[in-house]
Amino acid sequence: MTQRIAEGSIILTPADAQIIYAPLRIREHRARAGSTTRLGQILTEMSICAFHQPAGSGNEPRQTTASEERSYWTVRQVARAANRAERTVRLDCQDGRLPATKAPNWLIRAEDAKSYIAGNRSD
Repeated sequence: MTQRIAEGSIILTPADAQIIYAPLRIREHRARAGSTTRLGQILTEMSICAFHQPAGSGNEPRQTTASEERSYWTVRQVARAANRAERTVRLDCQDGRLPATKAPNWLIRAEDAKSYIAGNRSD
């Protein structure tokens, strides 16, 4: 969460920077301002903050492992755990081979996900 640290100063978190990045068109304004102006430098820092990944985190946010408990699984989580394509899992949800709820993305109950993974793992 963004913090106010002194009168007129804030610390902008990466999550909050991402929220404002697109609607405020930071990329366009940064390109127009140039990297040598103070405005350009501030917008560059905001861009870096918006796309900051903690060291060693890789390109994607960490997905919880199959051994960790959760109530619902996403198509991506099931596909990774079963070593199958996301499209295959999505089609199995559509066809009813994998019980799931569409809201707006497919959500798979933990019990159904574990059963599907055990029966469909392609190593």
